[in-house]
Amino acid sequence: MFKQFKNKADRFESLIQYVYQQLSWSSDREIEVLRNQKIIGKSGQEHQIDVYYEFQQNGVIHKVIIECKNHQRKIEKGMIQSFKGVLDDVGNATGIFASTNGFQSGAIEYAKYYDIELVTGKEMPMLAKLAAMKIAIML
Repeated sequence: MFKQFKNKADRFESLIQYVYQQLSWSSDREIEVLRNQKIIGKSGQEHQIDVYYEFQQNGVIHKVIIECKNHQRKIEKGMIQSFKGVLDDVGNATGIFASTNGFQSGAIEYAKYYDIELVTGKEMPMLAKLAAMKIAIML
């Protein structure tokens, strides 16, 4: 049976979660990629995280926070700035911002400066193919 989604945003978040779950799988460690998580930042404020996973390597916990936006327009710099605030408040987190329709130039420059990875809808088929190849290798 197919999972029912409330809206396109839920479907996009689930796709991102699935792809990163497949890309994160490894025979030497189990990483669970979670969706719609609530995380308390250093400020004491709660943040709703679209897609989240963490893993430990060499005694260090690495957190990955993925913001997903299924908007008609390209993402503006202000949205990336807001996401950067969440990353800073959570601390020790890598940020990935996924958008179905791309990013404005100011958003791209800001994200690049702060090492926030940007993923667009155009790249989703490529990520899905990469996940499928990884699954085929495992089988």
